[in-house]
Amino acid sequence: MPVVVSAEGAVSQPVPASAVDPDAPFSMHIDDVFVIRGRGTIATGKIATGSICVGDPLVIEGAGGRHNTTCTGIEMFRKQLEVAAVGANVGLLLSGVDRVEVASGDWLRAAGR
Repeated sequence: MPVVVSAEGAVSQPVPASAVDPDAPFSMHIDDVFVIRGRGTIATGKIATGSICVGDPLVIEGAGGRHNTTCTGIEMFRKQLEVAAVGANVGLLLSGVDRVEVASGDWLRAAGR
């Protein structure tokens, strides 16, 4: 199982072998986080496994602990989507999450995983 090392030298969790399985639970390594005033917190990254739909419950896992959230929007290349799948570079609008609760290097995973 490959291990991902960032430019800063931080080792992230390995990408599961199930990355090619379309029925695998959703997971995404967060590359960047920003806030759009009036909309909320956006996490960007490439979907490592599974797929995500607007309305899906998620868990943020990282150095700051675990936080529950919901995907309230998906955007890819300035287009609004209802669904995105493994391999897509997306921005996910996260409900009820402050900027300090999510950071680059954290993981977004399907709730209950």
